[in-house]
Amino acid sequence: MPSRAIVAKHVLFAMVGMGSGWMTSDAIWAQNPTFVKRFAAGLHLPSYLAITAQTLSAATILALMLHKVFRRGSSQQGEESSFHRRVIWAITCLQFVCLAVLAFLWRATLYSWPIVLFITTGFGQVIGVSNSIVVLPFISTRCTSNVVSSVSTGVQLSSMMAGLLGIAQQPTQGTDEAFSTSVFFMIFAAIAGLSICSWSYVSGTNLGIDPTVSEKPLTDVVENGAEADEVSDGAISIGGMYAILLPLDIAAWGIAPSILPFAAGAVAGSCDSTNEEALQTLRYAISLSFVALPIAAFTTAILPTFRKWVLAAMFCVGVFAFAVELSILMHATFILELSWAPSVLIVSHFVMRFIDTYLMTTAFRLITYKFSLTVDKRRHSEKLGLVISICGFLSTLTLFLLIHEKVIRCE
Repeated sequence: MPSRAIVAKHVLFAMVGMGSGWMTSDAIWAQNPTFVKRFAAGLHLPSYLAITAQTLSAATILALMLHKVFRRGSSQQGEESSFHRRVIWAITCLQFVCLAVLAFLWRATLYSWPIVLFITTGFGQVIGVSNSIVVLPFISTRCTSNVVSSVSTGVQLSSMMAGLLGIAQQPTQGTDEAFSTSVFFMIFAAIAGLSICSWSYVSGTNLGIDPTVSEKPLTDVVENGAEADEVSDGAISIGGMYAILLPLDIAAWGIAPSILPFAAGAVAGSCDSTNEEALQTLRYAISLSFVALPIAAFTTAILPTFRKWVLAAMFCVGVFAFAVELSILMHATFILELSWAPSVLIVSHFVMRFIDTYLMTTAFRLITYKFSLTVDKRRHSEKLGLVISICGFLSTLTLFLLIHEKVIRCE
């Protein structure tokens, strides 16, 4: 049984993961039904928020790439470590500021546009991208794999919390909501504050952090012998992993967030952004999909696989779930005539997000087992995050233009 000190260490790193991850973005997306109902943009608001987030994502990636280019060759390990620590300080503090501002000013508008919402959505994306490109590579090269798992668990737990609190809140029930949107953001702001305290302690004591970068051979990092054997026995290649992950990730995060409100409207048979049935369907689809993320990440730990035929089958199921969502958007009568059509949309969105998260986590695990040197792992991990972010930006931009030109619309 692990000692209290070990448990406390993992709790601290899980809190760091929550504060340096996608907490602001998760909280905002979980409240989308409230925003759709309140602001003039209505069902179009999620697509506007999505393009704002992806634009800031591309800008963040560009800034980090320029930093690496200009410091290449002259940067010492200590300087790089200091840079990564400063980034973690910056994004955990920014996370707290964004959530605190949302708690008090989320209703603020400028010419009927929710300006505070757009700004915090952009910063939330900056924080999340920085977690993928800066925080996780830093933790993975200077901490044990168990600590990396703790940080990743924290990142996913913020998604689960957003989903569960969103369901418990039920803001589409008018005056019957359990607690207000402001209280919702205050809860997350308090957690972000605890994350700042956690990182302060971890950074100040170097708890679980190796100040030097070691080039560990593969035999030193493999934790599961059976899983390691599977890498060399019918395992999918890195290229094959890209081939099945990228299309599904584009569908799950580049396209689905923008079309989901229109699909919910199609299920309800109404384009009114205040329609209770549409908002209720949207609420559960978003919230339960957030719950799917940590479940999928945990599943990769207890049921891991690198076998190409298993991953290919999962990819096909994910594509089918996305096709169901598109069919509802295009008013497929064989689905909309069903009395449980809302459940079909909710389940398909859940399945798509679950499989995408499983494949994403598996891709990073595959990189860990395929490459023996930490520098190779970091390079390939950063490349994977970069390619996914760029694809997400391009797909969201294309979808935004289609919605803006009313090629995709609620009818």
